Amino acid sequence: LFFFSPVCGGRLVFVCWAAFGGCLFLVLGPRGATPPRGYELQFVQFYNCSITPYLSGPDDPINIHHRASIPISGRAATMSDQERRAELAQFLRTRRERISPEQAGLPMSRRRRTPGLRREELAQLAGVGATWYTWLEQGRAITVSEQMLESLARALQLDADERTHLFILARQQVPADPLPLTTSIDPALQLILDTMGIYPALILNTHWDILAWNQAACQVLTDFNLLSLRQRHVLWMLFTDPHYRSMLVDWEEDTQRFLALFRASTQRSVGEPWLTALIHDLQEASPEFRAWWSHHDVRSVQSAHKRLRHPLVGELTLQAKTFLVADHPDLHMVVYTPVPGTMTAARLQNLPVSPQIKDRNVIY
Repeated sequence: LFFFSPVCGGRLVFVCWAAFGGCLFLVLGPRGATPPRGYELQFVQFYNCSITPYLSGPDDPINIHHRASIPISGRAATMSDQERRAELAQFLRTRRERISPEQAGLPMSRRRRTPGLRREELAQLAGVGATWYTWLEQGRAITVSEQMLESLARALQLDADERTHLFILARQQVPADPLPLTTSIDPALQLILDTMGIYPALILNTHWDILAWNQAACQVLTDFNLLSLRQRHVLWMLFTDPHYRSMLVDWEEDTQRFLALFRASTQRSVGEPWLTALIHDLQEASPEFRAWWSHHDVRSVQSAHKRLRHPLVGELTLQAKTFLVADHPDLHMVVYTPVPGTMTAARLQNLPVSPQIKDRNVIY
């Protein structure tokens, strides 16, 4: 755009739009300049804009090329946001309507006027508020977090391209690639566990499945070789294993703390089939889990000691340290060491090794 400005000394003003920065730049031409042949002069009106002029720098010998950075607000920016939210609303509606209740694992009612899922049903599957989702699908200007979008993407069963499209419409950014889930470890990592000696050590993934352990873990906690993958889940052990429960001196306190840690660490997995199934099974198996899960407690740091009532050597007081596995970002190693000032170290030394544990065959 070009126009003459009397407030700029009658100079020709070039108006440039920088879409990547959301700014307009005004460049003042030399006095007496005329617009290129074939272009009509156009007049520009700015809405709710503040113009802050600044010099182009010391390299300009006559300082006639002044520029102004104009943050866009008001009508121009609002129209763009409205269009984006309208596109997001339409995209969400079409994806919601293509999923049947059967596909989402919901019972099919006889009388349904709405094709696909209802808004309330989708909100329940995604673990978000029904009112919040309704506003989002109506194109309202509300805050949308990455976690909520991930939950919606899973509930809507979006593929990779649709997930990316959802993030661009809702947050104007491309989502991060999801981390792969590791379900087994390599022998080198098992060797590190075994070198921990008398200190129990475990490898867990982001689902809290216990994938690997050392001999000390079997001696102190339980013989993991005899457990299935589901039984080796940390929460499943805490809530359903009577032997492990009887060993924990502070079972109720420890279990509630681990439950809060689990909720905090899996908040991005809300709506994923594995988490939905685990919660359902634990609610069926444990009345304590049903009561405590509804409290929605969250915690990010594990700092308390674990006190065990071991049937062979008596009480053990352990502290846990967690280490990330660099080449497998979804794995972490937990090592239990004796708390200083207790008899735990000596008692760990005196633990006998059962033949069953000694001859175990670890599957990688």
